[in-house]
Amino acid sequence: HPAPYSTESLLGYILRLSQENGDPTPWSLFALAGMRQHEMRTSGMKIFKLSSVSNRPVSELLAIAYSLPGQSPQSCSLLGHAIIPRDLRLMRPQLCPNCVGEKGFIEAHWDLTLMTGCPTHRHSLLSCCPACDQPLKWFRRGLLECRCGADLRSAVLSPIATSEVT
Repeated sequence: HPAPYSTESLLGYILRLSQENGDPTPWSLFALAGMRQHEMRTSGMKIFKLSSVSNRPVSELLAIAYSLPGQSPQSCSLLGHAIIPRDLRLMRPQLCPNCVGEKGFIEAHWDLTLMTGCPTHRHSLLSCCPACDQPLKWFRRGLLECRCGADLRSAVLSPIATSEVT
């Protein structure tokens, strides 16, 4: 039951937690917590349910939650910063496979719609599997593994302009 990293994506944490427990997808974790699949598709995820199965304090999970209890459905947050829901990519994940491989987790800023490339590795973000060409889903085998079993690190990503990095 690893703790979330302070800059980790909530959905990425759930994926990492299920991967570390040997589950084929996060669905096992959701089912154990008594959560329905649609609860993952909203910024108002029930953190107390996740806390009960992750053996992590609610306060720890609230730090990476997309919304706080009692928060208006028209607002949400990312690592404590107020944003509007359309600024999040909760249904279509994207990431830098190099960053995930180096850090061992998916950072929360990849959940933002405005992120189009990795400023560290200077390439576009991965949003589709390099093998099956299907959009990435949160319900997959692991941080760097597609539902089809392909290694996401095998993707060839196009470079981004210097103006996008700075």
